[in-house]
Amino acid sequence: MTMAHLKGEILARAAERLGYLVVRLAREDDPAGVLQLLRLARQGRDINLAVDGPLGPIYQVKPGAMFLAKKLGYPILPVGVSCNFKVELPWRWDKYLLPLPFAKMKIIFGQPIDPKDKKVDELRQLCQAELDRLTI
Repeated sequence: MTMAHLKGEILARAAERLGYLVVRLAREDDPAGVLQLLRLARQGRDINLAVDGPLGPIYQVKPGAMFLAKKLGYPILPVGVSCNFKVELPWRWDKYLLPLPFAKMKIIFGQPIDPKDKKVDELRQLCQAELDRLTI
């Protein structure tokens, strides 16, 4: 899922070249995009989202992904990514990271979080704690 603007379109096209299906949102709270994600998930597709959302603040988990996980009964798998050679865009709220050629990426998977019997805010707090742990 990405926002329908320049950065989002760049990400969407790169993801589509890798075989991903991308949902483009007109705005952060686009109900049509959320419904499309729910429909795709029910067709057996995996969903992957940046939990700090398209507008930030950085590293702050928002409730949207938690709502989807709860609605679908899907576990949340926190993931962290780092890179040794990169350019960060300091003027962006998300410190957008562009790996340089020949950079080595590190992808860290956290503990899955089961949404069963948990409220959205409890899921958000658990996800925040696990992503904080991965970041450290």
